[in-house]
Amino acid sequence: KPVTEILTKPHAITNQTNVQFLFASQAGTSFQCKLTVALYNPHNGQSTNHTIQDWTACYAGGKQYTSLLDGVYTFYVKSKNDVSGALEADPPFWNFEIDTKAPRVTVTQQPPTQTNAASLTFYFTSTEKGSTFECAFHKIGSADVYTSCKSPRSYLGSQEGLWEFQARATDKARN
Repeated sequence: KPVTEILTKPHAITNQTNVQFLFASQAGTSFQCKLTVALYNPHNGQSTNHTIQDWTACYAGGKQYTSLLDGVYTFYVKSKNDVSGALEADPPFWNFEIDTKAPRVTVTQQPPTQTNAASLTFYFTSTEKGSTFECAFHKIGSADVYTSCKSPRSYLGSQEGLWEFQARATDKARN
């Protein structure tokens, strides 16, 4: 019986809407591909798989999908022996998520607008779990210099004047 191996695939979480798969099997085989997407139902809190493309012939070596929307997908590929007609019994698959939306940052707690405190602490969150943060704290009118940070973020000894705190987040898809 034929056995297919997926050689090239997108990252498990990606911000790319065009994805490509490369695969291989023994000589004398042809391929069939299938793509499904999990759709979330907010009314019952469950996800169900919907077929975007059912099992169809795909060219030896590769399959490309373009303009996919955000979602969780599963790609399947199976080979068929061209002589005996035997289909692969347990075809390989790859799960991947497309996420093109950048996370939003909310500052949840900050010092008063006017203060003479020696230490200033900012608390913030992201709309996406697992995000990493970069923060900038600078005098208004000077350049933004972002550095890696976590919430809460404290700053010591700021000089008199108008200062601005900014935080930005990057999610696992690099948005």
